Amino acid sequence: MPCYKDEKTGTWYCQFRYADFTGKRKQKRKRGFKTKREAQEWEREFHLQKAKSCDMTLASFVELYFNDREHHVRDTTMDTKRNVFDTKIVPLLGNRKMNEITALDIRDWQQRVKEMGEATGLPYSETYLYTIHAQLTALFNYAQTFYGLRFNPCDAAGYMGSSVAGEMLIITKDQYELLRKEFRNEAYLLAFDILFWTGCREGEMLALLPKDLTDDDQLRIYKTYHRKKGQDIFGPTKNSKKGGNRNVPIPHWLAEEFRTYCSRLYGLTPDDRVFYMTCTALNKELTRCTQLTYLPDIRVHDLRHSHVSLCIELGYSIVLVAKRIGDTVPVVMRTYAHLYPNKQQELVSKLEAIGSPTSNNDDSDLMSLG
Repeated sequence: MPCYKDEKTGTWYCQFRYADFTGKRKQKRKRGFKTKREAQEWEREFHLQKAKSCDMTLASFVELYFNDREHHVRDTTMDTKRNVFDTKIVPLLGNRKMNEITALDIRDWQQRVKEMGEATGLPYSETYLYTIHAQLTALFNYAQTFYGLRFNPCDAAGYMGSSVAGEMLIITKDQYELLRKEFRNEAYLLAFDILFWTGCREGEMLALLPKDLTDDDQLRIYKTYHRKKGQDIFGPTKNSKKGGNRNVPIPHWLAEEFRTYCSRLYGLTPDDRVFYMTCTALNKELTRCTQLTYLPDIRVHDLRHSHVSLCIELGYSIVLVAKRIGDTVPVVMRTYAHLYPNKQQELVSKLEAIGSPTSNNDDSDLMSLG
């Protein structure tokens, strides 16, 4: 692997030829290495990537993985992946070769990740630990499927954390009414009304346009919004192919609140965003109001949980609730099943109220059989 020194800059570079996936020969040059060894190592990793070999380092393989996944997942999903890998995985395992990482290595890594959380004074939640482990598992699954890795060490090591969250923070309609009195302006009032009474995600709410409210009082939810590096980014809803895109019927009073608010915004067109606050601003406003009312310190996403709880309390099925909030039935069942136990007893009580079946034989008939 010949490498060369740039006499002008004092750094090293590598230059070589390789065949791309079509078989065409191409030339590659990479500059800026401090040492000859670094330049040689970079060229070696490059050839391993092209050869689809798992003899490369985890850090190099992550680059390949990201280059593929960014074409198949939403921007927000990719941002989550990058954050987890950049802070929790690559710094700890990046220099290890993919085909040399063992289940014991994964167990050691799990412990070090937990220690990272404890060092901050605020240990990572069980669900966050589960998410971190799931990201690494997905990387090794990808290596098995496309690069011939023999086994996934994450499977043998076992998961850390839990996919099931702890106690879910939910507020009732009456508690929400207390919060509602404290919101600082009409924009926040409408935004939180939509979140509580539809169960939509905050990104879906922030993406709403005036034209998304239909004449028959339904909100068309088919996109989501977030900020990335100072830019407004619109993307598809979560589960857009599995019910994420949907029309959500809303109470007439909420529809009128939406129309009235839009009519008061000067120069607003049907294609303009209705809300211009950020997710951070929403959470700060909610925290301010919960402190004023001495209510539980809930997150914005907990309003979604509260809406589901309200729907369940009103007696609606999981299938209908899943369709309303744009989630799949298995996810809703797994997330909210604990809210249903008392419904079993309510069902029995209603069956009891209907009355027992009428007997075909009266007492005299039974006596005669004796």
